[in-house]
Amino acid sequence: MLMTGLVMGAVVADRSPISMRLVAFAGIVTVLYDPEGMLGPSFQMSFAAVVALIAAFERFTPWAVSRRREMGWLGKGVMALGGIAFSSVVATVATTPYGLYHFQQVAFYGVLSNMVAIPITTVWIMPFSLLSYLLLPFGLEGPAVTAMSWGVRLVIETAERTAALPGATAFLPAMPDAAIAAVTLGGLWLAIWTGRWRWLGLVALAGGLVAPAAALRPDILVSEDGKPMAVRGAEGILSLSTASDGRAANTWRRRDGMEKPEEKAGQDVWPLVGVSLDGRLRCDALGCLYRAQGKTVALLRQPDALTEDCAVADAVVIATPSRGCRAPLVIDRWQLRREGAHTLTLSDKGIRVETVRGQRGDRPWTMGGRTMGGTLSDGKTGGR
Repeated sequence: MLMTGLVMGAVVADRSPISMRLVAFAGIVTVLYDPEGMLGPSFQMSFAAVVALIAAFERFTPWAVSRRREMGWLGKGVMALGGIAFSSVVATVATTPYGLYHFQQVAFYGVLSNMVAIPITTVWIMPFSLLSYLLLPFGLEGPAVTAMSWGVRLVIETAERTAALPGATAFLPAMPDAAIAAVTLGGLWLAIWTGRWRWLGLVALAGGLVAPAAALRPDILVSEDGKPMAVRGAEGILSLSTASDGRAANTWRRRDGMEKPEEKAGQDVWPLVGVSLDGRLRCDALGCLYRAQGKTVALLRQPDALTEDCAVADAVVIATPSRGCRAPLVIDRWQLRREGAHTLTLSDKGIRVETVRGQRGDRPWTMGGRTMGGTLSDGKTGGR
């Protein structure tokens, strides 16, 4: 609304309607009105697309205008379709990192769907929308709204059919915060500057895009109530303690890049009794022992195993009180209640623990005291 209003005002004043100042004004007002919205996918994807489109068209519009003057009606029609395709490619490229960061998936057929949806929106939905506003004061907007809804249904059906095509999407592990920050800064550097130094933004962009492949993913995940847990197998695939298809389990699967986690629930569950295929996980009725990187972590189902496992494990995880367990690292009901969900990353140097409270930090609106420390190494520092 802000940008459209400014564009209309610029047209009336016979000024250039599209510029980065336009986006800057809309961004400043939006952040002042809704500062927390800046962290959401709607704000990030919308502004990324608009900034990229303005930057691209600032560079290519003079060339397109000069070519358009020499073309006939057929050439102009082809150029119009090419403009739609070009806009779709630019917007898709600009928003893909944020889609990967928030939703862990990449869409490949956005250009195809936009070639149908954008013309429908331009020549059908928007005119009937404007007409409905003109008729609204007289109570005659019904037919215009109905006609507009037909166009909206076509756009939705286009999206659904495109999404159902084979290979329409790919699921990838979540991007780290530092990676999306690098992509954002690199993209802004590339879009705002006009000199040759703007190409330095490609370095930050490339670094941010390859970061997910190099990111160290945790070996163990523990939910805030300690019941759903997950461990990483030798091939890098998560397996869960139960066949739960709840929110925590599906979130873990999706952030790990698993396709359609809801349909795969129950196919990646720990053995009730026995050893996993890769040998990392050994389970009995009381719990499981997970061994990797020279470390042993006890993941307990019943408190009866505490006495034995606390004496041999480098870390113990249990959903009930630990009752005096002397393992180097203990994560029990009280720790989970205080710190929230945990991740454990094993290495030859120790066990690195991250928690929800640790990520959130100490803020006036958070409860409790300070979080536990970052790295726990070979029993020298405790986690209680």
